[in-house]
Amino acid sequence: MQDSVFNRSRLYSAGNNLMEYENRKTSQKINSLNGTISRQFLVMVVFGVLLLALAAVSVLLLRNNRRLNMAYRLLIRKEKDMDKQERRTKKLLEDSVRHNSPATVTETAVIDAESTGEAPVYEKDGETDTADKDKNGSGISMSEENRNRLLNSVIDVMNDIGYISKPDFSLQALAEAVSSNTRYVSGVINDTYGKNFKTLLNECRIREACRRLLDAEHYGNLTIQAIYEDVGYTNSVSFIRAFKKVNGMTPSEYQRQYRMEETGDK
Repeated sequence: MQDSVFNRSRLYSAGNNLMEYENRKTSQKINSLNGTISRQFLVMVVFGVLLLALAAVSVLLLRNNRRLNMAYRLLIRKEKDMDKQERRTKKLLEDSVRHNSPATVTETAVIDAESTGEAPVYEKDGETDTADKDKNGSGISMSEENRNRLLNSVIDVMNDIGYISKPDFSLQALAEAVSSNTRYVSGVINDTYGKNFKTLLNECRIREACRRLLDAEHYGNLTIQAIYEDVGYTNSVSFIRAFKKVNGMTPSEYQRQYRMEETGDK
């Protein structure tokens, strides 16, 4: 009888222990699941915040990209207008010089002037026309007719890719090409364009590079390196620096914006 009671007591105790074990195990599972759910919820919240931030950044980038595209298109159009204006100005200047009667320069006067640094003496219709009659802001004394004649020669040379594509093309080389000296040539450039020879040379080279970059029919098979070497640059750093100074963008961006504008116009 006692053994029976003892066995029932042990059985009851074992059942309680088993139940407590199952309860603890269940509680651990519940706690583990709660922890997993909390972590997943936290991950979802963080992921959602990142998505919102990414969406906001994307919107800002898209707006900035649109603004840049508009600015680039306006810049390209402005450059086209400036190029047309420059061509009109050159034509007007050529017409003006063509209608002026040419002056005869005596060789002795030129030699004496260049050796002494004084203004050359010109003979026109039997009269002596000294360059002292006209002075400009640069301090170079030269008659208007001779100034126009010299400027026209400078423009012709600066528009000749055969000259400006030489990497060592200099103010001295330009002066020799127009049969003048560096003092007069530099003065005419400064008075006409408000810039020095080096700046004008870079602009002429970049203008030719722009023309070739956009002319796919004749230069589409050339790389950017081949183009900048053909217009007088020896390395990409100086070319890109000069290009960005003139156009406000890199050569690749310039090509891309032009194509976008052409596609939009069509």
